[in-house]
Amino acid sequence: MNSIFNYFDKFLPLSEEARKLVLSTVLLVNVSKGTVLVNQGKANTDFYIIKKGIARGYYLQNGIEVTSTLWQENEVFGDVITYISLLPATKSYQVLEDSVLYKINIARFRALFEINLEIANMARIMVEKYIMKQENEKKRDRDMTASERFQVFITERPELIHRVKSIHIASFLTMTPETFSRVHARWTRKNS
Repeated sequence: MNSIFNYFDKFLPLSEEARKLVLSTVLLVNVSKGTVLVNQGKANTDFYIIKKGIARGYYLQNGIEVTSTLWQENEVFGDVITYISLLPATKSYQVLEDSVLYKINIARFRALFEINLEIANMARIMVEKYIMKQENEKKRDRDMTASERFQVFITERPELIHRVKSIHIASFLTMTPETFSRVHARWTRKNS
């Protein structure tokens, strides 16, 4: 299970003692494609790090699923509002292919903050970087055209274009499926 530290070490490498404590909160799970792990509006007790697979975060708007986030290997997902405040999840979280995940119980993980300063600092840095990433992406994407948003996506996450349904990518990029299809077709012709 040490490969979980491929994720955590990006923020703060932990001592052997801290690693053992973190591992006490982790369970390796196999999850089938399509499984919703967290439901919008429900209590959420865990967060996940993807060892193998992909996932999306989505919410319902007028009865339509809006994909707001996509994750892949060596990325964390779960509801940050739940993680910070223990309030119900603001989105649902679903795996999009058969996946292997590190499931981490929020309460047990947060309890480690009281006994190990390394873990508390690592978790603080994780949340700070997550929030900064989200804010920077919102600012960057606000004034971009559909083509520009697609170009950023294909540059930053090229493998997802083949692993995620176009309807989810279109929603994630805040475009209609028709616009996505046109932009993707132009990009494919240009790069053939």
